[in-house]
Amino acid sequence: MSTNYLPQSDDTTWKKRLELTQNISVNIGTGASGQVASALGVMLKNVRGFSALFFHQVKSSEPPVGTTRAFALNAILNQIGADLAAATWVAAQRGADAPTGLGVDWAMLDAHARMMVNRAVDFGLFGADHNHIPTKSKAIEPRPVPITCAGRLPATRIIPYCPVALVGVPMYAMNGQDDALARAYVAREIGRMAFWKGTWRDDVLEWYGDTKMMHRMNVFLRAKGYSQWIIDTAATLFSDVFAALTMGKAGLDLALTQAQTHATDRFYAEDQRYELNAILRPEIYIRVLELMGEAEIGKIKADVGNRLQDAYANAGQFTPYQSNGAGGSGTYANVSYQAARNELRGAAEAVYEVLQANKLQATADHAIIEAQYATNTIAWGEWDAAQPWADDPDWTEWFDILERDERQRLKEAFDRKVLDKNYHANNDDFAPIYWRKLLYARGWVMESPENTGGMP
Repeated sequence: MSTNYLPQSDDTTWKKRLELTQNISVNIGTGASGQVASALGVMLKNVRGFSALFFHQVKSSEPPVGTTRAFALNAILNQIGADLAAATWVAAQRGADAPTGLGVDWAMLDAHARMMVNRAVDFGLFGADHNHIPTKSKAIEPRPVPITCAGRLPATRIIPYCPVALVGVPMYAMNGQDDALARAYVAREIGRMAFWKGTWRDDVLEWYGDTKMMHRMNVFLRAKGYSQWIIDTAATLFSDVFAALTMGKAGLDLALTQAQTHATDRFYAEDQRYELNAILRPEIYIRVLELMGEAEIGKIKADVGNRLQDAYANAGQFTPYQSNGAGGSGTYANVSYQAARNELRGAAEAVYEVLQANKLQATADHAIIEAQYATNTIAWGEWDAAQPWADDPDWTEWFDILERDERQRLKEAFDRKVLDKNYHANNDDFAPIYWRKLLYARGWVMESPENTGGMP
């Protein structure tokens, strides 16, 4: 008679683990400004309510072949812990006992982050009201409420359960001249968030139906014929184009700083194919500055070439993919700097075209938006603290919206011959895809939102 020594976690065990996360609190303190304290308070309440509902939603769904409920439930628990730890870190920085000597005016950087969010609103990526809850008829997500802090927080960039956005600034971008690097980094992070949570509006470039930017951009770039290298790095490409549009030459300075130090936003163990080579990224800014009609572009290009000449010569492999024609996935190969540069410049122009076309006809009144923020009434989809596990109707609809978006994306990909099979029409085929997308939660249950540390 054999004995199975593998631990078998039953529903009672998983429920107890979830209950543990419901009792962890964060001391926001009295020293944080009203906006920061309010934002962190909403974040804490909603992570408990959303994650508990999410936990039960995934547990009751049938996992696809090759995955387990245990993996999904553990991923959710880990992400709850990461978010609570991040809130504690930000509260410690912004409270009465915050360390001195960092030399950063956080209130100024918060204001700059809000200005970048306002630009994203003008580009049609978010709704102007931060208290708007997405619905089927208006799936666009609300304007984020950014809170800046020292140190990048890759595990909490994407928060699906409330509009709070924790924007971490790495040390190499702090204490520069006029804080230009820090402000450029904030703009880039807002652009990255816009890629994952922003909306491609209906009837833009003859594409119909409001869809998440991350879904539509993938299909758009494939339809344009770009290689798998560009598809994989779309989040970084999009965030750089956004930073170039909003920060101009200051954004280029940040890209050059990262190029000269070979700095990326990734960890050493993560898959490099999802991150653009830092030495190539200045080309994105140069191309956008050209499109914007920058008067000193000739001098800028010469200066960049002189500063990165040695780096170009020693860079080696710029991309793991060799483009093999329109819609092709490509193969692994060494690609010259010039070939990678040309494709990247073209892709940057395509993203620039999307952002310009996605712009609203009338921009939001930024003064009114700022006044809304100052009133400190962030109440987006809050759970009743006494019943954090209640089946909140707003979030039931959120899950329905997520399913509808994924069905729409797959249908469009099939219509444009990017996919060989129409998953939209067959529930049995679609169910495992939705299970993965549900766990993915638009980038939440991940170490970082570029497809890393996420689905197996």
